[in-house]
Amino acid sequence: MKKEPIQQPSLAEDTAAPLRYEDVPALWAVCPNGDCPRAHECLRHHAYTLAPKTEKQHLSVLPQAWQEGPCTEFAEDRPQRLAWGMTRLFRGIPEWKATAIRHELYDLFGAERTYYRYRRGEYVITPEVQQQIADLFARHGITAPRQYDIARLTYYFPSPGFGSLHSYTDERTLKRLEEWKRSSRG
Repeated sequence: MKKEPIQQPSLAEDTAAPLRYEDVPALWAVCPNGDCPRAHECLRHHAYTLAPKTEKQHLSVLPQAWQEGPCTEFAEDRPQRLAWGMTRLFRGIPEWKATAIRHELYDLFGAERTYYRYRRGEYVITPEVQQQIADLFARHGITAPRQYDIARLTYYFPSPGFGSLHSYTDERTLKRLEEWKRSSRG
């Protein structure tokens, strides 16, 4: 009996929940600069405005980030299609081709060990990385969309110094990931 592929929701079918202060990772800097010309479109400033009155401290962006030109810490305030886990990535692909692609993914992620962390869902797969993966598959003649274990429209909190390959995964995020895994199993 052949299993039907699990369809990921499209952007139109899936809406992100409104951002809450509880969603902001504790180690992610917020920005108090309401005078910034981009404050209305900055996730860091949005997160700052959500802080409850009882919150007395949080990591914040320093003025040096915006004093000498465009802010170096700007983060776009819009939900993005994020994914976790790649156990379904190679479904329907011949083993010889999957092996070649997997080795290229090791290179993309910098190490075999890192690839397996992404595969298990320990790291978020950003839209940029999803595109790099799609491009890699396309170079091997595979243009059908790839299925990730979990795909959600949600806010993305990039980690400093790691670019698009890593992001914060704090305890709250790990808990939500486990809840999503349970709910996606049915």
